[in-house]
Amino acid sequence: MKYAIVVPTYNPGAAWSDWVEAVVGQSVQPEVVIVIDSSSTDGQIGSCEPSAWHIVKIKSAEFDHGGTRNKGFEMAAQHQVDYVVSLTQDSILADQHAIERLLEPFADAQVAAVCGRQLPRADANVRSKFARLFNYLPVSFINLKENIPERGIKTAFMSNSFAAYRLFAFVEVGRFPEKIIFGEDMYLAAKFILAGWKTYYNGEASSVHSHNYSLFEDFRRYFDIGVFHRVTPFLREQFGTASGEGLKFSIKELGYVAKNRFWAIPMVFLEVFTKFVGYKAGYNYKSIPKSIRVKLSLNRKYWKNAR
Repeated sequence: MKYAIVVPTYNPGAAWSDWVEAVVGQSVQPEVVIVIDSSSTDGQIGSCEPSAWHIVKIKSAEFDHGGTRNKGFEMAAQHQVDYVVSLTQDSILADQHAIERLLEPFADAQVAAVCGRQLPRADANVRSKFARLFNYLPVSFINLKENIPERGIKTAFMSNSFAAYRLFAFVEVGRFPEKIIFGEDMYLAAKFILAGWKTYYNGEASSVHSHNYSLFEDFRRYFDIGVFHRVTPFLREQFGTASGEGLKFSIKELGYVAKNRFWAIPMVFLEVFTKFVGYKAGYNYKSIPKSIRVKLSLNRKYWKNAR
C-alpha cells in the first residue's frame, strides 16, 4: 500500500526525536512524510529528520485544524499515494508494526478511514489513563450508517492523532472543513458515514498519546467542543447529542478512580463540573462577548475571523 504521513508541528520539544525514530522504524515505509510546521522556535524541526522528508513552513497565525491538514493531503496526492496517515507531533507510534496494522482494514474497499488505539503515556495521571482506557478499547469494530441508532455520536468517532484516510474517499466527501475550531476529524468521519462509507476503529494498531490536563485546560477544551457542536448542527440532527456518553464516562471514571486512586475522587467531581460548565459555555458562545470567548478557548486563533 502506498501511503504518506502528514503531521502539523509547533515547538514539539525534545520528544520530536522519539517521534522521528518511531516513524523511521516502521515495517512499511511511507512514500513521503510531510511536516507542516507553524514557525517553530525550539530548534527541533529540521534537526533529526531524514533528508527526503518534506518540511513546509507556515506562519503560526495561518494554522487551521482542517485547512492545514488539507494542504498536507494535497501535497501527499502529488506522490501518487492511495492513503494518508494523520499524526500529531505528540503521538508516538507504539511499535514498528503500528502503521502496517492501521492500514490493514483498507482491504475492504468500502472503508474510508481508520482510527487507531491510543495508549496513555508513562507519566499519565489516573484520570488521563482512564480516558484512554474508556475511549480506546483493544477490540476493533466497524462504523456504519446503520449503527447510528445504537451508537449515536460515537459512530462518528475519529482522532487525527493516529488515523488513516483513503485519499479517494477523502476528496469525494469534500475534505476537512476549514475555519473550524475543533473536531475536523469527527466532522469528516460523520460525512463518510452519511455518504455510505465505512469507518474502522482498529484496536490492534497503537500509538502512545495522552495529556494531563489541568482543570482550566479541561474547561477550555470542552468550551471548544461546545462551540464545535453548536456550529455543526448536522451532527446533532443526524447522530444525536453526546450527553449520554458523557454521563457513562463520568460514572465509570468514578469507579476506576475509587479503585486505583481513591483520594483523587474529589478531583473527578471537579473535573466533571468543569467540563459540563465549559461545554455549556461553548455551546452558548453567542451570548458571550468575543473578547471573553478568546480567553476561554484553547483555539484562540479561531476567533480572529469568527463572528
